[in-house]
Formats: sequence, C-alpha cells, structure tokens
Amino acid sequence: MDPLRRALSQGPPQDAHRHGRGGRLLPGAIKLAEDLGIADRILFTDRSSTVGYWVAKMDVFLLLSRYEGLPNVLIEAQYMGVRVVTTPAGGASECLINGTTGYVLECCEQPCLDNLVMRAHELANRAGDRSLFALDGAGRRFLDENFSIPQMLKSFVSCTASTCASEADQLQSQAA
Repeated sequence: MDPLRRALSQGPPQDAHRHGRGGRLLPGAIKLAEDLGIADRILFTDRSSTVGYWVAKMDVFLLLSRYEGLPNVLIEAQYMGVRVVTTPAGGASECLINGTTGYVLECCEQPCLDNLVMRAHELANRAGDRSLFALDGAGRRFLDENFSIPQMLKSFVSCTASTCASEADQLQSQAA
C-alpha cells in the first residue's frame, strides 16, 4: 500500500475509485485506507447500475484479478477511451496493446506495486490524449479488429463453418 500512498500524496490531485460488490474485504480495505491517511482520496462504492459513468471518468482502469476468463471489462474500458493496467490473469493480455493502450503486470499473485503505480501514473499523464481511441486511432482499430460485434460474428461463423466441414469430411470418410 506504500506505493499507492506515495502516489496519492504526491504531485497533482489524484483520486482512487474502488468499485465492486462490497464483500468481506471491503471493511478491511476501508480501515487500511483510513490508517494510511488516504481514505479521503478513495471512493469506495458498492454495486452500481451506472458503472459506465464511473469508468468514463477514469484516467486509468486497474484490474488486479488473480483469475479471469476473457476480461470484458478491459475491452469496455478501452472502448470508453480509458487506458488499462492489468495482471496477466486469463486472457487479459489479449485485450490490449501492451505499452500502448495499457500494460500487463508481471504476475497475478503479487504484482509489484511500484511497477503498478509507475504504469498507472504514466498512463494517467496521457489520459488527455484521446486520439488513441478515436475512430481512426490505433487503439480503436485494435478493438474493432478483435472485439467488435461484426468481427466476433465473423469469427464465430468461420469457426462454426470449419467445424461443420471437418465433421462432414469425417462422416464421409467413415461412410466410404
């Protein structure tokens, strides 16, 4: 927590927002923030039906999961023009251009907090430059080429067609 405390106590005003579903760790997180003297700089929220509103206000989105599938939240944040920092949980590294639209940290279990803060600070300093996610920006092109609805449908149809063709070939060879 020292790197976070240093980041929140230095330089231009920065605030941290923690969103989620409450849970058993929330009281401890609040107490830790109070003990570190940074509770007034962190907004702890519970479940919300307006998550998009909060994400769009962020300079950087952090996902510090140990376990994930394909974390849609990283894709969604970038589509809202927000750069991301994430652990390499699940398919997280597939969701961004490392070093451009965000950063993938070195591990899931105990990521280096100094590296996390450094990367988040670097991306926050570039948050005002929205060209990366503009319609013709490299970040937007990456997202559209990999995660847009038309691209996912095209991939699904292609995969389904090749699977069906392969099964048809197997049936034909078994029948012969």
